[in-house]
Amino acid sequence: MRIPSIFTQRRRDFQSVFSTEEGKRVLAHIYKMCGMNRQVFSPGETEFNAGKHRIGQGIQSILAQDEASVMETLKGLRESEGSLTKAYDLYNN
Repeated sequence: MRIPSIFTQRRRDFQSVFSTEEGKRVLAHIYKMCGMNRQVFSPGETEFNAGKHRIGQGIQSILAQDEASVMETLKGLRESEGSLTKAYDLYNN
């Protein structure tokens, strides 16, 4: 398999997985865990946050999504999870 084919196949795989309703929920959750909806810079935690954020950016890059698409994905998670999102935020922040 040629190198460009590998990247093309990876993009197709990611798009296939994350295009389903279940995949969209998982993608939104991954983006949230990676801090895609927050500032990276925080005293004493910048490097840690930047590492998590980079994972989200890598997925975003493979899917070729822009920032607006990422925010829309996160918005969908908030709307679909309702009170679960609040509980998650309380537990993880």
